[in-house]
Amino acid sequence: MKKIVFVIFLSSLYQQSYAQTFNPNLALRLQTTLDSLVNLFANTKGMAASVYYPGQGIWKGASGLSYAGQPINSNMEFGLASNSKLFTAVIMLKLAENNILSLEDSLHEWIPNYLNINPNITIRQLLNHTSGVSDPFFTTALLDSVKAHPTHAYTVNEVLSWVGPPQFNPGTGYGYSNINYILAGMVAKSATGFNISQIIRDSILTPLQLDSTFFDIEEPEVGMIAHRWEDGIDLHDTSRISLSTSGGPAGAMFSTVAEMAQWYHALMDGQILSPASFAEMTTFALPGNYGLGLGLFTFFGNTCWGHGGITVGYKTRMIYDPCMKAAVCGLSNSNPSAVDGITALLYKVLVDYLPKCAGPITGLNTVCQGQNTVVYSVPLIANATSYSWTLPIGAIGVSNTNSITVNYGLAAVSGNISVKGINSYGEGMSSSLAITVNQVSASNTSESICANQTPFVWNGLSLDTSGQYDVMFTNIHGCDSTATLHLTVFTPTSSNTNLTLCDAQTPFLWNGLSLDTSGTYQVQLNDVNGCDSLSTLHLTIVPCGACPLNVTINTSPFQVPITESQTWIMTSGTVMIPTGANVKFDADTSGFVLLSPGFMAESGSVFVAQAYNGCTVGEPQLPQERSMSEVDLLASNEIILYPNPTTGMIHLQHDNKIQSIQIYNMVGKLLINHHCEGEFASDIDLSSLANGIYYVKAIGYQSIKLIKND
Repeated sequence: MKKIVFVIFLSSLYQQSYAQTFNPNLALRLQTTLDSLVNLFANTKGMAASVYYPGQGIWKGASGLSYAGQPINSNMEFGLASNSKLFTAVIMLKLAENNILSLEDSLHEWIPNYLNINPNITIRQLLNHTSGVSDPFFTTALLDSVKAHPTHAYTVNEVLSWVGPPQFNPGTGYGYSNINYILAGMVAKSATGFNISQIIRDSILTPLQLDSTFFDIEEPEVGMIAHRWEDGIDLHDTSRISLSTSGGPAGAMFSTVAEMAQWYHALMDGQILSPASFAEMTTFALPGNYGLGLGLFTFFGNTCWGHGGITVGYKTRMIYDPCMKAAVCGLSNSNPSAVDGITALLYKVLVDYLPKCAGPITGLNTVCQGQNTVVYSVPLIANATSYSWTLPIGAIGVSNTNSITVNYGLAAVSGNISVKGINSYGEGMSSSLAITVNQVSASNTSESICANQTPFVWNGLSLDTSGQYDVMFTNIHGCDSTATLHLTVFTPTSSNTNLTLCDAQTPFLWNGLSLDTSGTYQVQLNDVNGCDSLSTLHLTIVPCGACPLNVTINTSPFQVPITESQTWIMTSGTVMIPTGANVKFDADTSGFVLLSPGFMAESGSVFVAQAYNGCTVGEPQLPQERSMSEVDLLASNEIILYPNPTTGMIHLQHDNKIQSIQIYNMVGKLLINHHCEGEFASDIDLSSLANGIYYVKAIGYQSIKLIKND
């Protein structure tokens, strides 16, 4: 079950592609420096080196000899010595991430007690060398034994038997000790059931395809091993089992310079550890400035991480610049050697020739869409001959200097502004500033009001006229925004009607009023826009005695001009009117002419009775001596409506095809819109209307006053 749990966290690793082109100018500088320095230091038999730099990939080089006649090859494998410790530290952090153990666990929870080793030491104290455990490898006794018996395979118990009294109580000081990492490897085996070498293989080496990295003795050699030289003696032909078995997870690994650069990049790039674990690894405790498997150093004024290593015949140095994100690896096949200084000077090539890391960007970090001429700048970048700026989407600006002016378009979105220096050796590391781009806002509102509702107050404006109004304001983000109002102000409407009635026609109903007295009457109504409308009636009531009961229509030729006050009466049946004959009609008390009972006339005959004063009916006139045919009627270019007054149904004839006829009340409100379908005659049912006065209207014709009286 432990192995199943353990394999789960191995899947988080992924392979990084390094198929990039390393800058040839920089590569030449590095190789030239390596050659000159290896030649300068006689104690350095040979050396391989590598550099990982973002955007360029990995450079690797070699200088010196593996042995006489065999130059060092950059693909050769070297003993890593104490640079093995970082692999062990990462495994312990991964086990903690997966809750297999805790860095605060004490040794007695996982392994037996040993002489001179405090069982209350925590795993964290092992990894940062604050355990107080002494290191027998720094004494001559164990080292002399290892050198004297190179083929002896040391057990862990044998190595631990050499441990002397503690240097200090756990957590009270700093003391570098290889035993700390040997004990960490024992804890890992107890927690998982696997040797630390197998755990490192399965969880790091295989996923990252570090095929030339291995544990000496425990795993087979996979390539060409660089000869090891100790004090000028070639030890390659001497089996060194004792070295590897005694050092174990503290220093028994081999690798190439390229794979070490790849390993450092993958680790520092966040491919292996969680952010929390990475932070723990890179927390460097005083006084030793040691984290978990890493040390803190200063090279040429820059803060760097890394580790050194010394074993019989090999000496190593790793430098990682967290600002440049660059890893420099130096592996030497001789001890003593100048690998520390040479690796540092290779790092100096990067420092001297590549653009420095960009400093902090200054400028507004919160802006508005549409905001222009925003200036950003960065301190001058050493070694930079030009600058490269990147902007958020929708932001516009171009610059080749350490300052840029940016215009934020209306579609700009939040993002980062970044800048980096550039020269012929490559690009420097960029710095970024997070930019929040707030949106501008706009609103569009339409309002319709009546004139009596003015002034209309809107966003501080007092309005009384139709139109479009715009107001600029600042929204909650501090950005300019626009509000637009489309205002319609309806003017009040009014009607004025003059009406004369006989007293027998009272009470007269008008807009809810029951009237029987002459006078001027007003009502307040709502028009089609919902606004107040004033309707006025000037009413005259006269005695009905002034109205004749009989009207005689003379058949003499029509003399009186036709006016809107005339009432047209269309008869039915057939009648012959002799020349000079008089035709008598009865008039009702309202003064409107009615046909006498039994009267017959030719179909389509038209007669006219003219009311002069609204009550007294004057002498009606026959338009012509003969009845008018339909053709004659339609040639008159008028609308003929009958009966008028009506009790409900009306008939209309018109001289043109009319599409629609409208019925309005006295205040101009549309009550009926009748579609005529393009015919010459129409019938309209008005039975739904109340008694009163109405107007009939068609496009192109004058309106006709209509009375409905049931």
